[in-house]
Amino acid sequence: MATIGCGSLRGRADSAFEKGDYEGAARDYAQVVAQDPTDQEARAKLAQAREKIFLGLLAEVAESKRTGDKERVFSALGRLLDRARGWNDPGSPAIQKRTHDEVAWAEEQIGIECGALLARHAPLLAEDQLEARDRQVLRHFPGSTVKSVITDTIHEYAETQCKRLAPANPAASPYFADLVGKYCAHFHVTTARVPVLPYHVSRVVLAGQVDGLSLEGRDAFATAVQKGLERSSFWDPRAEAPAIVTVSGKNHAAFSSRKMTLSRPWVERIPYQAMEEYQESYTEYYPDTETYYDTEHYTEFETYTHSCGDGKNTCTDTRPVSKTRQVPRTRQVTKSRTAYRTKTRPVTRYREEDRVFAFEATERSGNYEVDVAAHIDFKQGVAPFAVHLSNTKSDSGIDHDSSFPPAGVSPSRSNLQTRDAFWLEQLPTITQRTTLSAHSHWVALFCSQSTYSSDEAARCYYVPAAERPKAARDVLFGSFGPDIDNVQRL
Repeated sequence: MATIGCGSLRGRADSAFEKGDYEGAARDYAQVVAQDPTDQEARAKLAQAREKIFLGLLAEVAESKRTGDKERVFSALGRLLDRARGWNDPGSPAIQKRTHDEVAWAEEQIGIECGALLARHAPLLAEDQLEARDRQVLRHFPGSTVKSVITDTIHEYAETQCKRLAPANPAASPYFADLVGKYCAHFHVTTARVPVLPYHVSRVVLAGQVDGLSLEGRDAFATAVQKGLERSSFWDPRAEAPAIVTVSGKNHAAFSSRKMTLSRPWVERIPYQAMEEYQESYTEYYPDTETYYDTEHYTEFETYTHSCGDGKNTCTDTRPVSKTRQVPRTRQVTKSRTAYRTKTRPVTRYREEDRVFAFEATERSGNYEVDVAAHIDFKQGVAPFAVHLSNTKSDSGIDHDSSFPPAGVSPSRSNLQTRDAFWLEQLPTITQRTTLSAHSHWVALFCSQSTYSSDEAARCYYVPAAERPKAARDVLFGSFGPDIDNVQRL
């Protein structure tokens, strides 16, 4: 069977090669060689198929260079190098020479690309571009020094950039100093930063009261608000200042009950007596005539020869012989057979009748209402903001102890939610609204100007990218260049 399989695979490989499908041919020839390493013809064909693939990719590289499609150049060259490494086969000396020349060109282009980005004051973008080209090409050459050389150049430039950007007095422009600090720390360059930025808090102090809220519910509310602030621009665990959260509102639940009679349908099977006919078997005897065979004796005469007594002649004569034969006879006999007769007998049968099972129960209802407002004040010369949540819910259930399996009735409990449990359901929404309100508040406070200083623009950059105004970006672009769109991800 192995020989048949190999033969079929070999035929497929030959067919693919003839059709110009060198990828398929190389894959199948490799399997043939794996099954029979002594197959020199398959080895030769495998080398030819791979050579065709290398030549095709080198042709794609050359054509892409001619048309100026640099991305396609790197893509094709990367695929060529990936094949050579995966196959552990760099190709013929001519292929290796052409590949070496293309890699040298690619390394030169990578240096030019990164240099152009550094000229635009964008070491972050240069670093990203180098990583992308490394994944495409350079990683296939562990001995290449191009990546380390360019990396050193990027870091040297970034160090110079950091010295230029770092403010002489970080306290006078704390947000810009912090942005520069994050930027430079990525390149392992340390710059002076203020320990804690203005308007940042590290804890929540809860004031006020919500009617109907337990102490545990109050603590849970404070935790929910804190989680929301932790996801906002106002939070810094190093800060000493608290957020004063003054809460008001209500958390009410009203419960009622009423007695009721419930019913469930069921079907009863009632037995009754009936007569049914059935077939009873019995033995029936009847006369019959049967044939049998009897032995009969009879005499026949046979001819025989004997000497006539003169010693010369033979005489013929007859003699009687006794024989037997079977002669058919008939006789009267009595036989038996199974017969059936109809009889009746009493049986128990069932009929189904609809019934209703009635039982006493208590319906319990709960009506829940929460309406709470949190006034959040940072006490640092900025206006406070509010978070509001209002929600209602109604629920009901049945209590009873009845059990009647035929009707599918078993004891039940309403298990209505408690007032505190309903409150806990609201806390994820409180957290989410706190975060959204805090972001909106930061934008309203610090991102609504028509003009910005460097520190004001950096302060505005503490909100999500979609909420940053173009005017703030334009100011920071003058300092960070195109890197400004990537600084905040660090």
